[in-house]
Amino acid sequence: MKPIRICNEIYCLSTFARHYHLSYSTVRKYYNLGYHDEKLLMLLQKKQSKNRIIKIKGRTFNSILAAAKYYQIPRATFYRYFNKGRINELLKNTINSKKREQV
Repeated sequence: MKPIRICNEIYCLSTFARHYHLSYSTVRKYYNLGYHDEKLLMLLQKKQSKNRIIKIKGRTFNSILAAAKYYQIPRATFYRYFNKGRINELLKNTINSKKREQV
């Protein structure tokens, strides 16, 4: 077990990630890079707050996943287009295909 001590509480990596609503793989990555205890928590909360709010076509979302659900696009597809900076292209194609289905 790799211990993480926060306010006199001891967590293993998975419990720490679950308790603070963080990704286990991200917690493990930074733990292995040498961030432990309070430093790990501060770093991950700072990173999480930066990536929280995104705007797409004038709408504000708390996460990329929330946007994917709103536009009813598979999560992996949405992430791929978002990371490549081609989200508008995806949305345009999706809207056009939905219009064709309605005709």
